[in-house]
Amino acid sequence: MSPLIGAGQATAVVIGIADFQDPGITDLRYADDDARAFAEFLFSPMGADLPRDRVRLLTDTSATLAAIQSALAWQLSMAAEGQTAYLYLATHGDVEATDLQSSGFLLAHDTPRSNYDLLALSVSFLNDHLAALSEKHVMPVVVTDACHAGTLAGDAVAGRRLTAASLMQRQGTEVRMLACQPYELSHEGERWGGGRGAFSYHLLEGMRGAADEDRNRQIDLFELERYVQNRVSEDTDREQHPELFGDRKDLSLFTVASESQSTFQRESTQRLEVSFEESTVALAPPEAQRDYLRFRRALSAGALLMPEEQSALAYYRKLRSAPALLPLRGLLDERLTVALLDAVQQAIVAYLDSDPEELTARDRIDEKYRVFPLYLSTAAAILGPEDPRIPGIRAKEAYFRGMVLRLEADWNGRTDSSYHQALDQLESAVALQPEAAYLHNERGLILMRLANAEAAYGSFIEATRLAPTWALPYSNLGILLKQQNARANYQLAADYFDRAIALKPDLAGAYMNYGNLLYDTGRTDSAEILLRQALDLKPSDTYARYNLALLIGEDPAGRRDAQRIYAAIIEENQALVADSHLESGRIYLDMNLLDSAEHHLKQAIALQPTDRNAYALLRRAYLADGREEVSAAYFSELIATRPDRPFGYYNLAMTDTLSSDWLRQLRNASLPDSVFYELATTLGFSFYWEGRYLQAEESLKLATRSTQYGPAARFNLSAFLAATGQEKKTLAAVREALRLADNPEAVTLYCRRFAADADFEKLRSTEGFQKLYDKHCGGLPPPD
Repeated sequence: MSPLIGAGQATAVVIGIADFQDPGITDLRYADDDARAFAEFLFSPMGADLPRDRVRLLTDTSATLAAIQSALAWQLSMAAEGQTAYLYLATHGDVEATDLQSSGFLLAHDTPRSNYDLLALSVSFLNDHLAALSEKHVMPVVVTDACHAGTLAGDAVAGRRLTAASLMQRQGTEVRMLACQPYELSHEGERWGGGRGAFSYHLLEGMRGAADEDRNRQIDLFELERYVQNRVSEDTDREQHPELFGDRKDLSLFTVASESQSTFQRESTQRLEVSFEESTVALAPPEAQRDYLRFRRALSAGALLMPEEQSALAYYRKLRSAPALLPLRGLLDERLTVALLDAVQQAIVAYLDSDPEELTARDRIDEKYRVFPLYLSTAAAILGPEDPRIPGIRAKEAYFRGMVLRLEADWNGRTDSSYHQALDQLESAVALQPEAAYLHNERGLILMRLANAEAAYGSFIEATRLAPTWALPYSNLGILLKQQNARANYQLAADYFDRAIALKPDLAGAYMNYGNLLYDTGRTDSAEILLRQALDLKPSDTYARYNLALLIGEDPAGRRDAQRIYAAIIEENQALVADSHLESGRIYLDMNLLDSAEHHLKQAIALQPTDRNAYALLRRAYLADGREEVSAAYFSELIATRPDRPFGYYNLAMTDTLSSDWLRQLRNASLPDSVFYELATTLGFSFYWEGRYLQAEESLKLATRSTQYGPAARFNLSAFLAATGQEKKTLAAVREALRLADNPEAVTLYCRRFAADADFEKLRSTEGFQKLYDKHCGGLPPPD
């Protein structure tokens, strides 16, 4: 049998996936065998008699998203007016939410169990492909078997049914053949051809001639539909009803060959067939042949862009310029772009699955994340701006650029400018692909670091809407709420952590952060249980071990165990090394092992010289050992070497409060205005709490030198003076605070505080205060 079009004038993309990379996606039994059978039918003279270079067959591991999209691009470039384009897809169909713009997805081998957008073949992408074929006056024949049983992300919203319904919507004149109705499941079993799908088996039997009811050697759409529907319905006890439709029911699809033709054609298929690729390479000069071999080896080794001179890209450029290999340029483009895009997809999928190694690689900014934007930009340059994959590629490129900026800022010191640059990248990515949940999740992580809690919350919520079965954004919501106010947000944060764990019971990070929430809210016993569960799942998790050490180190009985954990983290020298030195120093200080405390605290300072806690603990260690002079010398030296930091001034003052040296140093300090104000104010209240009122007053007076925070400094000074019963000085400070308030909102704020704060209770009954209040705050309710 042969199609009505001339032999060899069709193209075909045949996809069958039984084995899915993600273990959370139910594997199929015979989808790959069905695809191979369909391809063999197209190859055979009894079928379409297509040369092998006119068919792209992708099964299981070869059917990655990049490979599928590349095959569709190849089909569009090869198809010409008057030809037929076959498209066969046997896989899972699903959609995660009902309110998405996308009308469903067909899962590739490397599609994750959730987060389909950009990571699975959308039905809308498929429809655009069919429309582009139709515009070229090519007849698309689409066969889909995507209604299989199994556990999928969209089960709660009937995602399989919604996708099947979308596949039934014709876009133009194409012929569509679907395995079943949207509400049905596709049957597979050994009874059909020793292991096939019922639909695929009977479809091919019908195409081979069994559907030719009137024996006119012409099989039209009506005959094929009747045959397939009857046979499949009968074989499945009326549980499966295929759907076949096109522009006209009398459209002849195939001509049944005569016996003599069949015999000749069977013999012709046995001829040795040398592939187009092999024959072209064989005719090329020896150096081009060697470069082609090196190109294939570099692809296999994953050496795509590096090392630069021996990379697949380097050999690709040589081969593209070789005149003898001109016919292979399209194939070279495809091989390299698929390899580049596959590598990126694998990293994204591993992250979405919360793979421990992938999460660790991200935390440490593995070099591959800096390379991925180059992979994507290289692929985009090869494909050209008109390729339908470009928006998705550009979105992923911006995603990785933003993610690297965030991670670098996390590691190298948090700077808002870096996070804003990262946010710009994610905004671009979201604009290109607004329904990719992982883009919204990354946007939320950046917004958290910019202290924009409301926007971060909205991004994480959007991620859960787009991918309701993905655990990470739920865990991030719990983290965000804990950071904002652990006690006030406890129940909602706990609910989000519970949801994350229910979706992914092996998500170690969710257990750890849930444990941190419990720890922060005083539920230490439960916190320890969850932190140990996190470590059971991921024993190497530095953060979980560190947090467990913090918890058990609070109990004197657990200090030794905590020290062992800190020592292991320090020895590994990966993450939280400075923090582990700090906490080790704290424990040794509590145990009165002062030499060890000094050692670890100095190590913490060397690694993290802006941690104020390390300096304060070191001062405490010196003073506990009776070494006030050593402490004073250390912090005086710190002022001399780093006069732009507040730590030396503060700790020198707290070392010897009776000396005037700290005051002299502070008066001469050349600190930024905001840093000076905070330092002087903190010192003032520290002295106040220690009962050293003279030093407190001197410090708070120094704070009033601030140009930016003058009114606030005078309010603090007035509160101190009022609390210590200095009425005249208090009134003077109140007058200055109100005089310097530079806008009505500030005046109103201070008036209300003077009227309500307990520190001013006695002062409010004095005549002097009443006059001041009436003058500056007359329009406000009188003080009580």
